[in-house]
Amino acid sequence: MSLRLAFAALAVGFFAGIAIADSPIERAISLAPKSATLHIAVQDARSHWANWKASPFAATFLRSDFARSAPVAELLESLRKFDGVLNEHLESSLQQLVDDVFGDAAVLSFVPEAGTEGYTVLTVVAPKPDAMAAFVAKLNDVQSKSGELKAVREKKHGEAAYTERERADGRSDYIWLGAKGEGAYTSSEAAIKLVIDRSDKPETSRASASWKTLTVDAKAGTKNPAVAVIFDPKALVADAEAREKSTDDPAAKAFLKQIRAIWNGIDSLLLTASFDTEVTLAIHAKIDRKTMPKEMLPLLDVPKTSAAIWQSIPNVALFAVGGRLDASRWWPVLTSFLPGDIANQWNAVGLKTIAPAIGKEAAKELGTGSTTEWGFWLMVPEGLQIAPDWCLAVRLPDAGAGLLAGLDFLVQSLRVEYHKSHDDQFDVTDEKDGDATFKSISNDAVLPVGIRPSFGLRGSDVVVASSPLVWKRYRQPAKPGELDAPLAFLRGAAFAKYWKERRADLAPILAGWTGETKEAVETQFDELFQMLELIDRLEVRTAGDAGTGTIAIKLRIVPIRPLKK
Repeated sequence: MSLRLAFAALAVGFFAGIAIADSPIERAISLAPKSATLHIAVQDARSHWANWKASPFAATFLRSDFARSAPVAELLESLRKFDGVLNEHLESSLQQLVDDVFGDAAVLSFVPEAGTEGYTVLTVVAPKPDAMAAFVAKLNDVQSKSGELKAVREKKHGEAAYTERERADGRSDYIWLGAKGEGAYTSSEAAIKLVIDRSDKPETSRASASWKTLTVDAKAGTKNPAVAVIFDPKALVADAEAREKSTDDPAAKAFLKQIRAIWNGIDSLLLTASFDTEVTLAIHAKIDRKTMPKEMLPLLDVPKTSAAIWQSIPNVALFAVGGRLDASRWWPVLTSFLPGDIANQWNAVGLKTIAPAIGKEAAKELGTGSTTEWGFWLMVPEGLQIAPDWCLAVRLPDAGAGLLAGLDFLVQSLRVEYHKSHDDQFDVTDEKDGDATFKSISNDAVLPVGIRPSFGLRGSDVVVASSPLVWKRYRQPAKPGELDAPLAFLRGAAFAKYWKERRADLAPILAGWTGETKEAVETQFDELFQMLELIDRLEVRTAGDAGTGTIAIKLRIVPIRPLKK
């Protein structure tokens, strides 16, 4: 064998290996039209469906109040009816479609088209090509006999055959079945031909590059998500630009201009859903730091450690949120969405009002954000108290006293104004806890049972709590921030239990705040907590990978029972 032939053989083997190594979902994405601006990709539906049916959570879900609620019950009934139609008319079932046709990979793509609403293209890589072909043949036969289809014609594009299905209204749709389990369905004949061309000569599209970057290569990505919604940021740029040109409102123009600049600074954008014993939903983005507006860049740097304040937040809290506060990062971002003259006014007003209210040192520390942390959490109340306990802590090691002085001034000012028009009085009492001093506010005529807002300094931390007891329980973090802490969490089942136990007392209070009837409030919150009682814990986390320029915001959903054995 000559050296040239040896290299040729090696190259063929190498690239063939790449083609074979492509996963079904990558193949299905590669078949989708490059002009598509949105793709919904589903992979390995067979395994996820099987895991769901065998999971401890499935039986719990079907017995739950949430599953019996009207919207969910209607959806489940629709699926049962659809399964019955498949069984009666096509000798198939949802289970068979998942196992034989859609079980490996399916991608639904939206393609915009001038002068129309656009069209969709469905591409699949079927586990059982023969079963998919048999299903399509049966579908064509049944619809032809029922009169839904006027004609079914076999057509050719190059050496490949595809089917035109002319409907009774005169419009047509098209189906192509490839030799390796690929398939496509669309209402555009031009699109079906493009899919056939791409099956012979695969090309890298923006969608396939996004999938690879954010689910395969990136450390901040989600490995092998079950579902991914792939956006084309450049299409979002065009949409924002068109909206910007169509409005004469200066505020709207400034907002849309900044939105357009942000979309222009994103190379790839995905929403993903992953299922294992729990669920992870995520937003992933790959950033182009050269084109992203400079005021946005500091927000995209994900901290390597969490805020130390999380050490002070009890794990038994119903809800908690916390992190670092850096006004020097957030303020330019907020004002960047405003017209220049209004942004300048905001900057001037902010500097003139914040500093005098909380002190120059506190304002300076809030502005640098180097050591400023905050946390807020809710807890189940004790005894006869109805409203949940709560606590807010702000860590300002060098300027907590200034912030506390500003808070004290605000409380006294509001108290004076209230007393001018009300007979009942707010009393402010000085209290102690060891060496720490704080103030508590009481007014039995207005405040719910057990609620006596308290505020003061615990060390250098400004702490505001629902009662003196909650204030006294606060402890400063003992060490720097740790690696594994969320941005926020919610204990769904615990919150639902609290609602059920205090529903009769909470509903009238909430009705008074919202102006709705007690019955309407009960219905709305019942529906919310029917869903939450199936969730043990929700967590929001961030991840970043400077090497690939990717960031992710992830929602971790831990059900009360595992989604997988």
